[in-house]
Amino acid sequence: MSFPVHGGRGRADQPDPGDLGWLTDSEDGGRTWSAPLRVTPDTDHAPHIVESAGGGPGIAYIAWQTSAPAQGYTTYLRPFSVQHGWLGPAIKVSAAYGNAEIWPGDTFGISPLPGGRVSLTWGSAVGGSRLSAIYASVVKI
Repeated sequence: MSFPVHGGRGRADQPDPGDLGWLTDSEDGGRTWSAPLRVTPDTDHAPHIVESAGGGPGIAYIAWQTSAPAQGYTTYLRPFSVQHGWLGPAIKVSAAYGNAEIWPGDTFGISPLPGGRVSLTWGSAVGGSRLSAIYASVVKI
């Protein structure tokens, strides 16, 4: 089972939809793929940094960081099942919003843990800081 996540600005022959995140899955080793499923729910031009990690059979944990909320950068997590689709609403993982004017860096990671938990790390400039710092959280799914 493969779960690639795609980012991009949409097709060249269509109006610019902004920075999007897509999920596809393959059950035959990558010979064929499912239709792309939109990961990022907002409809603006904010950055969306998307990561995925495999869970149990047919399960993927999808996380993204975006500055789409007016408050600034935040990090979300949402579990996905090949059989059932999204397994629940997006979970806001970051406790504080990061400054949207300061790039959070390319320090975003996701790792499944035993017991239905997922570890996430991300960069963000919070609390008036002019520099991004690294934050971490463990989420129980």
